[in-house]
Amino acid sequence: MRTLGMLAAVFGLTLACHGAMVEEGTYELLLESSFDFENWKGEPEFKATAGLGYFMRPDVEVGGFVKYEDVEFDSLWGVGAFGEYNIDFGLVLLPYLGASVAYLDGDDYDDEYFLLTLSAGIKYFIARNVAVAASLNYELATEDVYQTDGNWVNQTEDMGGEYTDSDLNVRLGLRCFFGPF
Repeated sequence: MRTLGMLAAVFGLTLACHGAMVEEGTYELLLESSFDFENWKGEPEFKATAGLGYFMRPDVEVGGFVKYEDVEFDSLWGVGAFGEYNIDFGLVLLPYLGASVAYLDGDDYDDEYFLLTLSAGIKYFIARNVAVAASLNYELATEDVYQTDGNWVNQTEDMGGEYTDSDLNVRLGLRCFFGPF
């Protein structure tokens, strides 16, 4: 019991040791990915996003990103814009809410589509200007591009099954802060 109390105290001190102060005019470089170890056919899928954001106010960020998805027999590329609101409690953990809009098109995919994403996440600052981020994302596409088990499939071939326009996923990433200049 004493060990559990010590661990709780150390964890509490770690959270309070330095706050996540993001100033107006700061830039944020984001690198995120999600990896599906086993899609509906038992094959891996990789998705990556790189972006640059600008803090218009200490807790309000807007920016743009490029997106790449390697999904079974197609590669998708996309561009988009995002916005995030950071909920600053002065701790090393920084919760945030976000939204983004993207345009995606693939090599073999029969239609391009738009994607709206709503996110709720947390950034854990491992240094004053570097954070590890995780988010839960709800995606809504203008086309039915997700198989009902939540995995994207290429609709140019008849794979059977049902398709939907929404998906729920988790992303992990790294956030680097620099500026203001």
